[in-house]
Amino acid sequence: MKIPGSSDIVQSGGAMGASLAGEDGKYGATKEQPRGPGGNPPCPTLFVANLGPTCTEDELREVLSRFRGFKMLKMQTKGGMPVAFVDFEDGKSSGEALKQLQGTWLPSSDRGGLHLEYAKSRMRYPRQDKESAENTIF
Repeated sequence: MKIPGSSDIVQSGGAMGASLAGEDGKYGATKEQPRGPGGNPPCPTLFVANLGPTCTEDELREVLSRFRGFKMLKMQTKGGMPVAFVDFEDGKSSGEALKQLQGTWLPSSDRGGLHLEYAKSRMRYPRQDKESAENTIF
């Protein structure tokens, strides 16, 4: 199945363990909300693995930015292979992305589809120093 709006990105058939925030808005596994792939409770931040060695931040951002609530992407190389952390506004948004992208093949994929799971904790954002924060116009 192709990802909407892309001619080169192919999604595999199965989705794994999408869980969302509870009615109280809190994240964590409950009887109604099983843990996601990897065993972590639902979280607005996703961990993305099984990226090809030539995968770029732009390639991954093109796919992820189509999902409601996408906020930020951070890629890093771990043991020679890239991995990424992706933050969304809330657990509902990250859960939808996890569900729809699990197993998706990117053009740079060379070893199978994407593996997504909830991150162990929410992504942190760099603090602005006092001077730049005071000069920020909203």
